[in-house]
Amino acid sequence: MCASVPLHRICSANLPNPQSNDTILDFGSACFCHGMVCLLELSGNNAIIVMDDADIQLAVRSMLFAAVGTAGQRCTTWRRLLLHESIYRTFLDQLVEVYKQVRIGDPLENGAAKRAIIINRQRPTVQNARWLDKYFS
Repeated sequence: MCASVPLHRICSANLPNPQSNDTILDFGSACFCHGMVCLLELSGNNAIIVMDDADIQLAVRSMLFAAVGTAGQRCTTWRRLLLHESIYRTFLDQLVEVYKQVRIGDPLENGAAKRAIIINRQRPTVQNARWLDKYFS
């Protein structure tokens, strides 16, 4: 099935339920039938990929800045971490250690890297992250 689309390319991040395989296939097929380029953002954004030959200390410091450098208040804050299995434990151990040094506090106070949450709907997400307690206790 092909729809009539009078464009040369379609670029969209606002598809209805983009996680649905059917939606993706229908959209891609419609573009293909018309010889159009199809660019989709399917929530694979802001991933940090660390391979086994990476400088782990540099990657850990970079990740920390990507997460808290602007208090997480930007659209490019990292969301996914993909680690090579051979460095998994070492990387996470080092990441936990640097996170222990992050100071949470008043944004007007010098040295506070992570600020208070300003959107009330985010509260349950943070409160449900109890699995992190084992690393920080």
